[in-house]
Amino acid sequence: LALPIMVMEFTVGRGSKQSMSRSFLVLCPKNKIWSLWGYVAWAGNYILMMFYTTVTGWMLAYTYYSALGTFEAMDANAVGNFFGGFLESPSQMVGWMTLAVIIGTAVCFSGLRSGVERITKIMMCGLLIIMIALAVRSVTLEGAEKGLEFYLKPDFSKLTSSGLGTTLYAALGQAFFTLSLGIGSMA
Repeated sequence: LALPIMVMEFTVGRGSKQSMSRSFLVLCPKNKIWSLWGYVAWAGNYILMMFYTTVTGWMLAYTYYSALGTFEAMDANAVGNFFGGFLESPSQMVGWMTLAVIIGTAVCFSGLRSGVERITKIMMCGLLIIMIALAVRSVTLEGAEKGLEFYLKPDFSKLTSSGLGTTLYAALGQAFFTLSLGIGSMA
């Protein structure tokens, strides 16, 4: 159900060659009411950026602290307490989020081909390597067959245990959130 909206957003972006806030002015010049959606999408993308820059700041901080060896002797509760302390420090939160914004801005100002496309190729290769390493590690753990069975063998009775409508609503919410659909970020 999310795929048609994703294709529409790609098509709007490619067809207008504009940002989401200006795309409908180009695509529907006679019907200006559609341009209002561009401003809603613009606001939505800024709200989404606030979320992602904050989470990216967390990841940068965790990468830094991991490289320092901060988490080596910690159990899961200690790491959770560390994160709680991190969340209670506005200066750290703002600092790491600012670093994420600076890095993202530098990549975007480098241009589409020499910046965004180049760094995306590198990061996607890195992500693939990490996913392969995690998959190999996870299937070699004790009890991995139970995890694989849970992951790969669907239990369709769970679809109706909470109600089919609730399940579909949750699936759509997850699809829209994961793909950032409905606000034109794919355009």
